[in-house]
Amino acid sequence: MWGQEIPESKIDSMLVDIDKTDFTSGILYERVFPFAGIDVFNDSINTSNVKYFEQALNELHKASNKEKFVSYKDLQTFYTDRTQYDKVDIGIINASFHQLNYIEDNTTEGALQVVDEKFERINNDKEVFIPKEVLIISPLKQGLIADASGNVTFHFDNVFLLEDNENRSINNIEADFDNGTTAEIVTNGHFNFTDIPVNYQVFGYKTLSFIVHFSNNTTRATQAQIYIKPLPPPPTDDEVCFHDPNQSGLCTFDTGSYWNGNDYGYTGVPVIEGQLEYRIFYAEMRIPIISC
Repeated sequence: MWGQEIPESKIDSMLVDIDKTDFTSGILYERVFPFAGIDVFNDSINTSNVKYFEQALNELHKASNKEKFVSYKDLQTFYTDRTQYDKVDIGIINASFHQLNYIEDNTTEGALQVVDEKFERINNDKEVFIPKEVLIISPLKQGLIADASGNVTFHFDNVFLLEDNENRSINNIEADFDNGTTAEIVTNGHFNFTDIPVNYQVFGYKTLSFIVHFSNNTTRATQAQIYIKPLPPPPTDDEVCFHDPNQSGLCTFDTGSYWNGNDYGYTGVPVIEGQLEYRIFYAEMRIPIISC
C-alpha cells in the first residue's frame, strides 16, 4: 500500500507509463485516503451504519474521479424526511474496484516501484492492479422512534441500490431484522417490497443481517446497525403548562421522582420532589424560547 507521502492527486500522473489494460473497474482506491477501509470490509469488519455507508460511497465516487456512483450529499436529497421518525431507507452498495500492487516498504513483493516520481513495472509475473469487491448494506439514519405499537418501516427504492460490479450483480437479498422477522427483499434483481413494517417490543441497538446471492453463484453476508427507541409516553397534566400564547407565563414541571437524604446517610432531611420552573417567551413568529 502506498504511503502518505504520495498525494492522491498525483497517482494518475505517476501511472502514465503503466499499461492499464487490466484496470477495468475505473475505480482506483489509491486516489483517496482510505478512511472507510473498504478494501477490508466484508473481511476484518463487516457491520455498517449510515455514517460508514456515506463515507464508503464518498470514497468510491472520488476514487472513480467522480465518474461513477453519486456523491453522498446528492444521495441525501432522496432520503426519507428526518421528521418521519419511524421510517428509514435502506442503502445498498455492490462495487468492484482496484488497488495498486505497490508495497512501499518492500517493493520486490509487489509489481511496482517508484522511479523519478513515476511508477515503473517490476519485471515479475505479479498483477499491477489488484481487483477488489465490496458489499455494504445499511439503514440511512442513525436511529428511529417506533410508533405507538412499536412499528418502524424499512423503505426500499432503486435510487438507493448503488451497483457497479463488473463481476457480479445482485440476484437475491434475504434480510433478518433482529426481531424474528425475515424477508426476501430482492428476487431476481428486483425489489419485492417498497415498504416493510417491522415490529419491535425490545428496543436499543438492532443488528440487521443480510445474505446476498450474486449472479456468479457466490454468496456474501453483511450486517448493519440502527438504534430504535420506543415512542415516549404523552405528558401528564402536571407536565403540561396551559396559558395565553400571547403572553409569557411561568410553568412548572414535576419530575415525579423523590429524593430522600436518608438514602445517602443523612438524617433529618425531608422527602423532596424535584421541580423545574421555566418560562416561555413567544417571538413574533410564535417560536418559543425556553429559559430555565
